[in-house]
Amino acid sequence: MFYTVDVKGEKSMNRNTGISLLRVCSMLMIVLCHYCNYIGISWLAQFLNVGVYTFLLMSGWLYSKKRIDQPKRWLLLRWKKLCVPVLVWMVLVIIYAAIAEHELPPASDVVLFLTNMQGLSWIFLNFPQIHNEGVLGGLGNLWFVTAIMLCYLILILAKLLEEKEI
Repeated sequence: MFYTVDVKGEKSMNRNTGISLLRVCSMLMIVLCHYCNYIGISWLAQFLNVGVYTFLLMSGWLYSKKRIDQPKRWLLLRWKKLCVPVLVWMVLVIIYAAIAEHELPPASDVVLFLTNMQGLSWIFLNFPQIHNEGVLGGLGNLWFVTAIMLCYLILILAKLLEEKEI
């Protein structure tokens, strides 16, 4: 959504259909990318992976247009919306694995997920890797949660610098 100023100088919210369409296309590309990867069409999956970057850039651009008056509160709200469901899902996976599979994940993997650092091994090559097998191995695709939280931090820093006009 964008703010527009009408003739009287009042702000109003308008939905940009082009942005909405691009968002839907990006989401479909991401889903199809995962599906193509699952069925073994890796070349098409790599092509469709552009949806991830399109969605990330579009989200960054839209957030850059928003005013953030309380950065700590804004960041905490984003963390709750993004990380709490991941943590709940991880606990459910661990409980299932303990009961059904009689297996627990390595403690190092649990620590990486609990601290939302599971994606750092994808972003920084020298960071400890999550084991690709076992209980949490299938959750490796949650690297994007770490990346999004890092983008939120960068956005807050950029907004603070913008206010100081450095």
